[in-house]
Amino acid sequence: PAFEAAWRLFNEKDWAAAREGFLAALNAAPEDPLRKYAEYFAAACLFYSKHYAEFDQAAQAFCAKYPADPLSAELRLDQMKFEADVRLEEGRLQLQQAQISLNQALQRQDAQRQIDSAEVRSLELKIHQARLDLDKTRHELEKLRITAPGPGLVVYKQAWKGGEMG
Repeated sequence: PAFEAAWRLFNEKDWAAAREGFLAALNAAPEDPLRKYAEYFAAACLFYSKHYAEFDQAAQAFCAKYPADPLSAELRLDQMKFEADVRLEEGRLQLQQAQISLNQALQRQDAQRQIDSAEVRSLELKIHQARLDLDKTRHELEKLRITAPGPGLVVYKQAWKGGEMG
């Protein structure tokens, strides 16, 4: 009776309840000829309810216990489907990670360009200010230059300051 109840739940696609029913059937009648089928359908419920890690363990245990059974071949097929789905999902996740990394790199590059542009502008302003200061200093230096109104000889007087010539 436990197997039949679990079978009804399996057909209704109530995977969790069906699995519990099949496990109860296994515990209720250890010598039941339907035991192998209860083990198989308990594992299948894990697959259909997308509990893939648990399904993989249950499928491996079933296949080890019944290696030549056609049900083992079916579970191996389900395992292969699961592996393909997992690999596909891993590929999608890797693609998403790569896209995120690319977007982050592009954002960092754009931010660095803006920083570099601001630094270049700052340095250009410093250069311009330095040129203005240089021009101003040259102009002031020109004001300090004394020129004679005409060609001739310059004579200047030396004075003694405190015992030294200044």
